Amino acid sequence: MTGGRFRSVVIGATVFSLLLSACEIEFTPDVVPLEIGEAPPESFTDQVPEMEAQPELTFTSAEAMALCGSDLAWGDGAVGACLAPGGDYYYIWANPNEVYFVPVNASDPDQLGFLQAVIARRDSMSRMQSGAQDAGEEVATLGVEVLGLPAACAFLTIFGCALDVAAILVTGVKVANSGADFAEDFGSFDRHSRQSLYYLCMMRGLSDGQCRSQAGITSGDLEGAR
Repeated sequence: MTGGRFRSVVIGATVFSLLLSACEIEFTPDVVPLEIGEAPPESFTDQVPEMEAQPELTFTSAEAMALCGSDLAWGDGAVGACLAPGGDYYYIWANPNEVYFVPVNASDPDQLGFLQAVIARRDSMSRMQSGAQDAGEEVATLGVEVLGLPAACAFLTIFGCALDVAAILVTGVKVANSGADFAEDFGSFDRHSRQSLYYLCMMRGLSDGQCRSQAGITSGDLEGAR
């Protein structure tokens, strides 16, 4: 091959290579790559695919419940969960300002345990509120009966005095029972509050020992719950 012909081949190959590079650059999509930050220690990396891991959303539990609707929400604004629009994810929280985005997994015992705990916690709170109202009325009634006893015994017959004493005894028993019921409901509320914290911790991927310590779970708190 002569020198002139060789130079022509080299120049042609170089031009072809440059044209090919220009075509590649021209048709490269102008898309900014998705940058995914490192998930914090408390993210649901064991539950949620890495690209979907959103350990904390930018809205509150009240806003989450508004998105879900009251029929698909459990618990309350402090500790609870609701089914996100579409039905594939839960919004879950144990703090009104920390809402987690978790895929629905009916076979996950920790997810089921959390939902059961927040429902039981809410039921206990409702009973406490109702019981406190009833107890307040009973205490007021007992106070009237006790204050009226001297007058009843002084101005009414012995029979009337006895009736007032009997009413005091009956109302006193009601107050005592209401107090016992309130204490039981408070114990249930406290136990299920700690259970919800435990199961949320487990969904975050921490160990059983770490979650028991963080939630303050006692030896009997999880009996019958799993």
